[in-house]
Amino acid sequence: MTIAPETLTSTSSLDPVLLRLVQAAERGEECPPLVLIAGGWLIQGSPVSTEAFYDVTYRVNYNELAGSPEARRLRGRPEEKERILEDATRKQLAPLGEPIGLGGAVINLLRASAYPPGAPAVNTGAMRVPLAAVASWWATGFSTDKQQTSSSVGFGFSF
Repeated sequence: MTIAPETLTSTSSLDPVLLRLVQAAERGEECPPLVLIAGGWLIQGSPVSTEAFYDVTYRVNYNELAGSPEARRLRGRPEEKERILEDATRKQLAPLGEPIGLGGAVINLLRASAYPPGAPAVNTGAMRVPLAAVASWWATGFSTDKQQTSSSVGFGFSF
């Protein structure tokens, strides 16, 4: 899928290299895993096309439905159970619409992890991040320094 130039006309404040990565991912080219800082969250994932985002979103939701107690109670031939699960998944994801023409100023990430400040990590099969929300990004690994903490305790007494 090629991004129409008009969808990128109002992106003058966006990083042109990040835009190139988005366009390469939309064309189905292999891209390096990225780390983004967006809205105070650290987000990691592999850039992919909008179509790949939809495919993974479908598969993850199908698998979740297939593993549900309701699905385990389904009786009948395996083909019939699969058709019921496919229909339920399509119905659940119908509000997303079709992926056609949705490229632009959004990056789609697979095997995404998001680390909100002071909360546990969120791991998901696929995530979309608006490029306007990206404050910083890089395509290399990273490490964190262990923070130095004081183990002393202070007490105050008033006489």
